[in-house]
Amino acid sequence: MRHSEDGFLYEPQEVDSMAESVLALMEDADMRARLGANARQKVLTEFSLQKLGDRTVARYGEILENSGR
Repeated sequence: MRHSEDGFLYEPQEVDSMAESVLALMEDADMRARLGANARQKVLTEFSLQKLGDRTVARYGEILENSGR
């Protein structure tokens, strides 16, 4: 996630900043649409079934390689 691009990231103690972002989203339809569209695009490109499958196979390969097999 990229702060203010496809969502918001905060440290746990930054409650006031989180609240400000929620209020900003409530008031700004364009911001909601932009963040939502960016987040959707990221999910479609980064988490497709093909990419998830490729990452899983690669990880299993690493595990097997590190186990000495």
